[in-house]
Amino acid sequence: MSRHWIVILGFLLLTSCAARSPRRLDNLNLALKSIQASIIESLPLGKPAADRRGMIYRSRYFIPVGRKVRLAERSNVRFQAVVYILGSSRPYSVEVEVVRQKRTGGPWTNPIYTDVGKDNRMAQIIVRRIQKRLYHRSNKKNVVDDFRVF
Repeated sequence: MSRHWIVILGFLLLTSCAARSPRRLDNLNLALKSIQASIIESLPLGKPAADRRGMIYRSRYFIPVGRKVRLAERSNVRFQAVVYILGSSRPYSVEVEVVRQKRTGGPWTNPIYTDVGKDNRMAQIIVRRIQKRLYHRSNKKNVVDDFRVF
């Protein structure tokens, strides 16, 4: 009898770990340019910094104020959103991570911050914004413009 409970418990443990992350969009069979444009439009505080290949985007440091965000200048707590485009070809995946940092020292001109964790709620909001923009972008897409001749 106890062996059955161990098997059931093991099955539940394995299947619970397979749940889809709310911070991730999978199987995006869209052009890379449209995914990148949707990410740029969705991140807080304007155009984000991107790596050379355009696969990692970092927002400017921000603070949530109600339903809006403002630039984090000399604040004790700040957030930064990082968006990763995963995959070398279609279908792509997009993963969002929002890092929370706390000021631990240093002068006001050059403060020192340390990571204190991740904010999944804010990451979910950004994922929903990206998803919404991807949906609207795919509805407005011109089929002829999506094909590359050469």
